[in-house]
Amino acid sequence: MNKVRRNSTRARAWAVIRKLRVFTIARLVRLTDANYDNLKRYIRALADAGYLRAEGHEMGSVRWRLVRDTGPLPPVMKTVRYIYDPNTGEEHRGRI
Repeated sequence: MNKVRRNSTRARAWAVIRKLRVFTIARLVRLTDANYDNLKRYIRALADAGYLRAEGHEMGSVRWRLVRDTGPLPPVMKTVRYIYDPNTGEEHRGRI
């Protein structure tokens, strides 16, 4: 079974991503008070799994767009190099 920690940094980030729809990592860091490198790894994993798409730049930072919103539970980046989505039960293997 795959547990989702509801108040983790990445859970907070996922909630903000769903609300904003378009964001930069710097803005996400400011809104979640999270570590930049942690969020950068998570964003890259979400992009590789097809949840986010890079859309140009905003003041030198990549602007990201949410393209696959599957629900309120955050997709989980697994150490065995895949994303698990608790909303759909799907696993997405990618370049994590």
